Order: sequence, then C-alpha cells, then structure tokens
Amino acid sequence: MLVHASRSVGVDDTGDVQVFDGNEPLGSGTTDAEGLAVVAGLPAGPAEVRAEHERFAPALAAAVVVPAAGAVEAQLQLRIPGFVAVQVRDAAGQPVANIEVRLEARAGDAAGGMLRGLRGGGLESKQAKTDAAGRCRFGPLLPGDYRASLLRAVVGRSIGGAMFVIGGEEGEAIASSARDVAVVGGATAELELLRPTLTRLTGTVTGAAGPVAGCVVELAKADAPANGLPMLDLGGGRSVTAGDDGVYAFDDVEAGRYTLRYGRPEALVMARAEVTVAQEAEQRCDLVLRTGSLRIQAWDRAAAVPLAGVEVTIREAEVPGAGRVQRTQMMVMSMGTTDGEGDGEMSSMTLGGQRVRTGADGFAELADVPPGTYDVHLEHGKFAPGDVRGQVVVERQVTECPRAELGAAGRVRGKVVAADGSPVRMALVRYVARDAAADAPRPEPVPALGGAFTCKGLAPGKYTFKAQEMAMGPGGPGAPGPEVEVVVVAGETATAELRLPPK
Repeated sequence: MLVHASRSVGVDDTGDVQVFDGNEPLGSGTTDAEGLAVVAGLPAGPAEVRAEHERFAPALAAAVVVPAAGAVEAQLQLRIPGFVAVQVRDAAGQPVANIEVRLEARAGDAAGGMLRGLRGGGLESKQAKTDAAGRCRFGPLLPGDYRASLLRAVVGRSIGGAMFVIGGEEGEAIASSARDVAVVGGATAELELLRPTLTRLTGTVTGAAGPVAGCVVELAKADAPANGLPMLDLGGGRSVTAGDDGVYAFDDVEAGRYTLRYGRPEALVMARAEVTVAQEAEQRCDLVLRTGSLRIQAWDRAAAVPLAGVEVTIREAEVPGAGRVQRTQMMVMSMGTTDGEGDGEMSSMTLGGQRVRTGADGFAELADVPPGTYDVHLEHGKFAPGDVRGQVVVERQVTECPRAELGAAGRVRGKVVAADGSPVRMALVRYVARDAAADAPRPEPVPALGGAFTCKGLAPGKYTFKAQEMAMGPGGPGAPGPEVEVVVVAGETATAELRLPPK
C-alpha cells in the first residue's frame, strides 16, 4: 500500500504513518525525504490512513479500500499546529510548581472528533508538570477547543481488599480549576489556571471497642454521576485506610457535599455519612461504626440436606419513597479459559462485592453489617438463586434468618455476534426471567469475551436475553440488540445466539 504524506511547511524523514481498522493498527511506516511511506502486508477491505508528526497537527484520516492484490494510494496533509502556554498560581497569586496539568480536546469539537478513538474510544488528553515558575507548555495541537485542568496525585482505591488505580495513571481532575481554551493554528494561547483553596478532611473512626484500625473510608461527591461501568459502582471518589488509631484523612478536597462510606475491609456493606466540606484548610468529621450480624443456612430442597459453597451477598432493602439504595460494589473480570465442557466457557474473578460462602453445615455468618433492613441473596452454580428479604440487623446482635431452600437449576451457553453475523470481541449479556417481579433484583450483566458467554444457576422457566456492545469510555455500553427468549430446564444447558444492533 502506498501512502503519500504531504506537508505545507516542509518535509523531513521522521513522519509516522499508520493504517487502522477501527482502533486497531494494521500496519505502519515512516515517510522518507520525499514524504512517501509504503505499508505492506495489509488485509483486503476498508481501512483508514492516519499520519502524525511531532512538529505538526495530525492529518485528517483518509478512507481507502485495500485490494486483495495490488496497491492503493492515499494522500494526507499534516496541518499547522497551535500551542497552549499554561501558568498556574495559587489563591495568593504565587506560582505553583510541580503540579500536573491535563489538556483534553472538548467532545463535539472538530479536534475532539479527530482525536476520538485514538485511545480506546475516549478523547486524547495530554499531561505536563509545571516548572519552578509554575509554567508548562502543550503542543503541537490540532486547532480547536480544549479544556485544561489541574490534577490531584494518583490515589489507589480499596476494592475487595486490594488497592487499584481506576482510570489509568492520569490522576483526578480538580473540577473547580478547569478552564476552556481555543487553539488556533500557528499561534500560542496563554492560559492561567488557579489552584483553589482545598481542604484536608480528617477524622477518627470509632466502634464499640474504640478506634477502628484499618477501616476503609471512601469519599465521593454526593451527586456523583454514574461512571459508565455497569459492573462497577465505585461512586466516582477516593479511598483511604484508617491507621491503627482509627484516623483517616483526605487531602485536596474541594468544597461541596460528599458521601463518606466506611467499614472494615472484609465488610459486605459499608456504613454511610453525609458531610458538607467548606472552603477552609482543614475540616474534621468523626465517624462511628455501628454493626451487627446476619446468620443464614442454605438448604438443598430436593435432597433435604445442608448446602455448602453457596455464595451469600446482601443489599439494603428497597424502601418505598426512600430513593436509591446502596448497591454492592462489584467488578467481574473474565478470562478466556474453558471448563472442559465445550467452547466458550469463561472463568471470572470478582473484585469488590464482598461475599461469604456457606460451610459444610450450610451456614454462613455475615459480620460487620450496619443496622438496617436487608435482602439476602444466595447463589450456587448448580442451583437456582434464592432470596430472603426484609431481614433487620440490630447493633451488636446476630439476626437469625429463615432457612433458604435452593432448587435445581439449568444454564445457558451462547455467543454474541454483530448485526451481520460476524464475531465480536467483547459484549455484555443481560437477561431476566419472564415472570420476575418488578422489584426483584436484576442479575449482573455477564461479559462475553470473544463473543462467548455462559449463565449458570438459572431457575427453570422462560428468560429473555439481549446483548450490547462493551464500551468502557464515555457514554457507557451501546444500545442493546433484539431480545431472544430462552427456555431453561433444570439440569440441562440451553443455547442461544444474540446479535448486536446495526451500527
């Protein structure tokens, strides 16, 4: 394939040319002194040709159709770039050194449209750290509208007893520092960012026996929007762990209303408190951790024996007129392995969404549960799930739940394909029983890696299945495809093919 990269202000031998199929590169080449690059070994079919250079703004992508044999030409023109010079000052007007600044193209702008997709469907962002004078510079940039923000340091989050950094290593933007800037080709835009007065929010977590060492405390905006990850409800905030004296602290907190969630690392449900942070250097918010316990036994209905290895989780019971209830944190990461029963079986690892399993006597005890009313959910791969609802937890007491009897179950194995029948890489599968009550908990979506999925532990009956494209960037998952009805029979495996909607 012959690619011609032309530049209006000179050509050298360091141009970088790439050919893409969607977001996946098919091949690349570097231009010579004449601005020519040859990219060979490309598969036949439609593709996009893009060109980038460290001294120029990216060229508009050229659409081509690669022949099965022969060559096709594409001509691209790298554009005159713009630059942004940033000065960061504090509330007293003094330069702020060694702070990270992020610049990203605005969604819906020409620059944003051009750069969308370069990083997995998101908008390209660039980072720079200020020097001793509080200054940094961005460029070369594609002309268009951008937004600059100051960043906090990267902070890990506690999920399922492990620490994770969500969203890469770019840190969290300080929202009140954001400013928009227009970039014009051939010019440098001057922009001043103000580092606002931020608060250190601190306090002590105490329980019945005194300070609670190792307590996990999470901080999130009270009105934080959903983050677009359907299997992970993190609240869009930060997480710290209290020390041996029960003291926790969050640095660089902006003024506003927040929700604090806190509990021991192994707790299935977190306690909550609301706090309004003022614009001051330090603010104190002490927390009291009050908890009780639930005890439940799982039972094999057909064999009339205790059932071991049942996963038990809880959630706050729905209260009419009380608004949204707390959901259990959960993220399922699927691996492409098989279980020996056929193609497409996926194993999974669950992060967050703490759960306990019943022992040989069928009993499980759920400790460190804040007082309140809860619904208990039980799952086992070979049995239909069960629920025991409306269980009241009292501080420093054990609530004995009614025995949960589980019946035999079936499973559904299938694949997800594109609208034209071609394979898909990743998708989400959602399903619900036809006769499910309107207020019944909905099953978590099942990931389909390589298009393959398996749903276990389904009660006999009719279900509707549908698939949607997996999307981790802005906007979340795509639109769902058509529903497919599947009949599940106890002890059997049903099959289904799900299609995504046309793009």
